[in-house]
Amino acid sequence: MRKQKHKKSIAKKVTRYVSLTLVAALIIVVVASFFFASRNVRDKNRKYSRAVVTLFGDLIAYEAIMDAEENPFSISPGNGEFILIYSEYLIKWFDADNVYVYTVDPENGTKTILAASTKDEDGNTESYTDIVRNVAPTEEEIAVWNGEKPYGEVISDNEFGHEIGTIIGESDVYGNRYIAAIDVNYDDLMKQTVSLFLVISGIAVLLIIGVYIAVYFIIKKLVSRPARELSRTMQEFVADEKREAITLPETDTEEYSMISSAFNTMTDNIDRYLESIKELTRDRERQNTEIDIAARIQKGLLPPTSCDSAGCFIRALNTPAKYVGGDLYDYEKLDPRRTLAVIADVSGKGISAAIFMAVTLILIRQFARTSESPDEILRKVNDTLSANNSELLFVTAFVGIYDSVTGKLTYSNAGHDLPYLVGEDVETLDSATGTPLGLFENESYPLNETSLTEGETLFLYTDGVNETVNGEKRFFGNDRLKETLRGFARSGETDAVSYVMRALDAFSDGAERHDDVTMLALTRRSELKLELKANTKELPKIKEAVFGLPVSEAEKMRLYLAAEELFTNICTYAYGNDSTGDEKATFSLTAGSEITMRFEDGGIPFDPTADSGAPDEYDVDTMIGGVGRFLAFSFVDSAEYEYKDGRNVLTLKKKTEEDNV
Repeated sequence: MRKQKHKKSIAKKVTRYVSLTLVAALIIVVVASFFFASRNVRDKNRKYSRAVVTLFGDLIAYEAIMDAEENPFSISPGNGEFILIYSEYLIKWFDADNVYVYTVDPENGTKTILAASTKDEDGNTESYTDIVRNVAPTEEEIAVWNGEKPYGEVISDNEFGHEIGTIIGESDVYGNRYIAAIDVNYDDLMKQTVSLFLVISGIAVLLIIGVYIAVYFIIKKLVSRPARELSRTMQEFVADEKREAITLPETDTEEYSMISSAFNTMTDNIDRYLESIKELTRDRERQNTEIDIAARIQKGLLPPTSCDSAGCFIRALNTPAKYVGGDLYDYEKLDPRRTLAVIADVSGKGISAAIFMAVTLILIRQFARTSESPDEILRKVNDTLSANNSELLFVTAFVGIYDSVTGKLTYSNAGHDLPYLVGEDVETLDSATGTPLGLFENESYPLNETSLTEGETLFLYTDGVNETVNGEKRFFGNDRLKETLRGFARSGETDAVSYVMRALDAFSDGAERHDDVTMLALTRRSELKLELKANTKELPKIKEAVFGLPVSEAEKMRLYLAAEELFTNICTYAYGNDSTGDEKATFSLTAGSEITMRFEDGGIPFDPTADSGAPDEYDVDTMIGGVGRFLAFSFVDSAEYEYKDGRNVLTLKKKTEEDNV
């Protein structure tokens, strides 16, 4: 059974794609929000720091200006204590990490911190003044020191950590320049950035989840539910015979409204189609029944596919390409010695060819019983078919009459494929041929004659044999057929028809056959040998063999009575009281100018010919076989007995006379 895939609803499937899109959007939003948060915190910190450092510089400058006349104040080393008042104030109120004032000496590469206040980890403020650092000022610091830029930003790593400093250049009333600066720890900025990032990301995730849920339910309502309703209605339509009551309701959705309308129209059409199909099915079943009957009738017209007798045995096969065909074979004993053998092929296929085939077969049988030769049979059949052949069908045919005593075969051919004689070699039965049957009246057909030697086979066939096609569109052909018959002759088998059919099946390898295949093989065989059980139930087999002999009916009856009596004695006495009836016995029959019957058994040694005499001399109480044995011997010309290789062998012979046949 084919494994079914796991099915997903439309809502889940569509939502899954939406969710993948939302996840991609979320990733973009998260990355963007991080950069947004970082930039936002940085910008806010920059504005805040600039405001604070500006305030710091203004306070120092304002104080110096206010006190310039009474208490002159200059921004110079030694005056750092005054600056600390403002730096400590800014540390407490504006939460800066470091607040300091310094000068730079670009030429010497030093910085002089006039005053500085810092905040430790516990939030306490530490202050110090007048510290010279041998640290070269940065380009940003030099630019601010020279007044090229009002503000600057300095990033440094020192004992206080990774710091971001904001600087502003100022000067006192005496023209002394200085730089006011505040520092913010980088970790603090990162904490602010992360906090803002988490807030923005959280809002984005909540929005995306909300969109996912909304999309799922919207799709489920607008797509999945109508689709399920459509599926359920279709299943009901398929399962329910009362389909006219099953329809889809109209919806307010344009697409599903169109589907509903199409479905309802489809169900109406299907109902009509189903009724038409039912009617066609009934007609087809009626036709198939008629064809089946015709095929059985046609098969019933043909004789059995095998016939064994002393003198010859026959094997035949008819396989139509369709139910019925136009090929035919036939064989029939015209008298005790003569056997009719026929093969024919009607043009066309199907019923018309089958009917024409049946008519041809009946005509051949009718004229064969009243005609002496094959050419006369073909002439009469041709005239009858040609007289009324409106369909212009025709038949190719080969008719032969075989004499089982002499082996002589007389034959005539009406346009049929030439048969083969299969013996030590395979030869084509060359002969002149006449026109096919049914075309023209008053045609004549040449008469030919040949003889079959012991074991030689006459092989008849229709063109469906040599025109069998394989998957590569190649024909079996006459050369391959001839080689197959040579293989049969070397094989030691006795059934040429089965041998050739196996070759055809192997060649075609399952390819469709386009023509009927028909074969008939007649083999000359003088001896017929039957392996039997020592049981009187086997007598019908002996009777069938004896009644196939080429002798008169009266002679057949006498020979059978003799055979019946002797075989019954073997069954009764040969194996004693312990006989099971399954012991083996052999009955052989040879036909020709002399009839020979031979009985063999492995029972008690006994010579039934030793005390033969007149019927009135038999003592039924002491003599095995009694009067019946004497009568059996009286029906034949001679009776011989021998005990050979542990077996009883009794041979009876009877000469045949031409006048008795």
